[in-house]
Amino acid sequence: MNWLSAACWLMVVGLLFSSAGCGAPGPVGAPGAGQGAGMDGGPLSPPQASPLMKPFAGVWAVDQEQTFAAQRAACVSEEVIARLREMSARNPELRELHSRLRFTGNVALGEGGLAQEYWCFGLHEHDGWVCGKAWHHEDRHDPGDMSKCYVRFRLEGESLLFDLRLQDGLPDLNDPDLLTTPAPEGGSATTCDAEKPAGRDWGEWSRTVYVRKE
Repeated sequence: MNWLSAACWLMVVGLLFSSAGCGAPGPVGAPGAGQGAGMDGGPLSPPQASPLMKPFAGVWAVDQEQTFAAQRAACVSEEVIARLREMSARNPELRELHSRLRFTGNVALGEGGLAQEYWCFGLHEHDGWVCGKAWHHEDRHDPGDMSKCYVRFRLEGESLLFDLRLQDGLPDLNDPDLLTTPAPEGGSATTCDAEKPAGRDWGEWSRTVYVRKE
């Protein structure tokens, strides 16, 4: 695992902190169809209203120690945590790239060196979480670099837990979620396939803990 080559803090967390083995608004434009339609000229539609996401509105910053604690609870080894801590100390610029997320409606935007984006859809309540899917851009101004993921959000005290499950590679051009116009909210706990997603190359869940800044 080439952890030093990670391009941002959140992606490093996702690569290293595998938790394997432990535990309605109106329709919107199709993702990718509205070039320049998003905030700051991004590739996706502007944020859409999402009552389920309203509690998370604002700016959140990664809490390194809480994230380490969450990953210990998810069976991540002390060796892996020590490597990440060392990387963070030696390369603080990586930690700052995506250490903050601004939630507006169904969209989470990174505030840092790269303008990452999570455009969430199919959101629903599931076992105490807001669960759904998202189109993710490492840099939203590079629309060709898009991947699909599952996301889960939950407030725990003053902290925001953000669980992420990424699919490697570019999206399937025949993916119904790419061909249709998904609404921000939809689906249910009974129809959710986040634990057994269709397709190949799905990673395990990873967790990052944030604290509110605005």
